[in-house]
Amino acid sequence: MGAGPPATLSQTTSKSAAPDVPLLNPSQPSTRFLDGTRGIAALYVLLRHVTWVPVADTSGPTWRRILGLLEHAFRYGHLAVIFFFVLSGFVIHLRFARQLQKDPATATFGWGEFVYRRIRRLYPPLLAAILITWLFDRAGTAMGFYQFYVGRGVDFSALPDAMRYNHRLPTLFGNLTFLMQMHTQVWGTDNPLWSLAYEWWFYMLYPLLWRFSRRSIALATGFVLVAFLMTRLPGDWPGIQDAAYPFAGWGMLSLPRRVFGALPAWWCGVLLADVYAGRLRISFKSLAPLTLALGAMFISGAPEVIKASLAGIGFCGAISLGFYLQQQGVKLTILNKLKGLGDFSYTLYVTHWPIVIFLTPWWARYAEGKFPGSAPLGLVFLALVPLGIAYVAHLFVEKPFTGSSGKRAPLKAGAIHVNPSAPPPPPPLQV
Repeated sequence: MGAGPPATLSQTTSKSAAPDVPLLNPSQPSTRFLDGTRGIAALYVLLRHVTWVPVADTSGPTWRRILGLLEHAFRYGHLAVIFFFVLSGFVIHLRFARQLQKDPATATFGWGEFVYRRIRRLYPPLLAAILITWLFDRAGTAMGFYQFYVGRGVDFSALPDAMRYNHRLPTLFGNLTFLMQMHTQVWGTDNPLWSLAYEWWFYMLYPLLWRFSRRSIALATGFVLVAFLMTRLPGDWPGIQDAAYPFAGWGMLSLPRRVFGALPAWWCGVLLADVYAGRLRISFKSLAPLTLALGAMFISGAPEVIKASLAGIGFCGAISLGFYLQQQGVKLTILNKLKGLGDFSYTLYVTHWPIVIFLTPWWARYAEGKFPGSAPLGLVFLALVPLGIAYVAHLFVEKPFTGSSGKRAPLKAGAIHVNPSAPPPPPPLQV
């Protein structure tokens, strides 16, 4: 999510510029498990980075084998970002999909309210991440920690300069306008911020896609596919996580090419919202086998945007499987109970990496030269500290802005007739 950050799936009583939409049909499966899944995805990205840090050659052979297995298990952090894209598309569109399903002729789109919601959701944790990154990078520079990463291999070659120099005003402006890794470097060492650029520009495209979808889902989907195919025109498919290009020549197309290249994955979530709202008459059972498309991520040599699109289809199938299992009476209890982790997953995603980068040489300095990855205790330390900082930070920069109160939104009189013996409807989604 991210991971790029998906919109929060929580209860809300906030007002909308759009007409009131009836509560979901009680027979529809709950979306609550998606919060837990989102939290797991953010935790997976954290563990990917924790198991990726340098390890001293003095580590025992048994632990090195174990660490190698852990690193292999958590090497697919980029998959979590694609999941965030899919979930974001689902959540953003669901409220509007319900309106379009109810009465497309009267459905309206409030541009001002939409942008306000997106700013309110994205910027507070982003600003916190910028501040946390600056503090840890400044401390790391003052303590000489950037030297720790010199000569550690190509994976860490950019960190010394990023820790020392990527805090200039143009870089700050580029990150605040969501141009990171499009036309400017990410802020400091906080590389996960790259996915926020995609989220923002997906949002900016959505009003146009909503208008197309209002007329025809096929028309909107056709536009997404044509835009995707056009990214191939300059001669090759664009990369998703790529270097920043100067705003000149073909580099001027870096942003639209990459955004349109990743758009099909996000659009998979939009189409799933149409299924959930009843605009597309497809059963979750029929969609569940699409989960197999996740296997495309293991195809060597396939263009990144192709694999991302197939992964989007795969995650669409996986979410559908969760809905189908609930329809069959399966309670996704564990995922539901992880909602608390999902509540601060965005803050965790955008803040953890600079902290891990700082703590790795810090541990080595004060643990007699041993790297944190050299023993289980060090890895636990690297994981728990960012988790704790992210949790505290989210209380100030995420929770106040998501409208999550833990109370079900009151049912408006005459909105819907509910069978008292039926199971309660799932809570509305915060978008």
